[in-house]
Amino acid sequence: MKKILIVLMAGMMFLAVSGNVFAAIMTYTFQGTVISITKDAAIVNDLITVGDYAEFSFNVDFDANGTSTYPVSDTYPDGLVTQRTDHENDSEIVDYFWADYIGGTDIGSIGEITDPYPLWPKEINQGLSVNRKDNYGNIVQDTGYLYGGSIYNWVSIENYAYNVQDWRVGTTGFNFRHIVRNQPVINDDGEMVWGEAWIRGNLTLLSAVSSQAPVPEPATMLLFGLGLLGLAGISRKKA
Repeated sequence: MKKILIVLMAGMMFLAVSGNVFAAIMTYTFQGTVISITKDAAIVNDLITVGDYAEFSFNVDFDANGTSTYPVSDTYPDGLVTQRTDHENDSEIVDYFWADYIGGTDIGSIGEITDPYPLWPKEINQGLSVNRKDNYGNIVQDTGYLYGGSIYNWVSIENYAYNVQDWRVGTTGFNFRHIVRNQPVINDDGEMVWGEAWIRGNLTLLSAVSSQAPVPEPATMLLFGLGLLGLAGISRKKA
């Protein structure tokens, strides 16, 4: 009888472990070329020129909310994370989700931001797919965007023909913008000023790889706990 109980308890624990829900994270990598550089501050890598190769990678979770995180300050004593929610109106349907810029071409450096401006986000994790409507409510254009980095070192990937969920390897027509900003300062006239550089280019989707992270369900955790309790009870009887 004890052997049967042990087998049953072990089976419950196996079901608990194997019953996880998996959240898919997509990693998109793009490659292309720089087509323009506009700068009013010496914050761009001088080795970057028009025509150079560029590559950027993002992680995307379509099931999570996109966020913008602000620095802790007098304005936001606890910091602030804003979440974008899906919406629909007469002109568009917008699907927001989480995106994270994880690396790419070294466009420029801003150094350490010692005194971040409290109304500028220090981290941007946003993606969105937009279905635009005509005056009759028909979908006439699909667009997709990925935003990442911070307001000081910001990267966006944009496509004006496909939602992000429909992006496929080999798809062309992507645009990128990489914006690098210096820390803002107050000039003699009391105005906030900063230097910034804009780098633009065209991209192709090089790869789209799915990875899965296990997320336990409540019922799964209950089974796992019952299995542990059962095995503990059997061990105590033996003792």
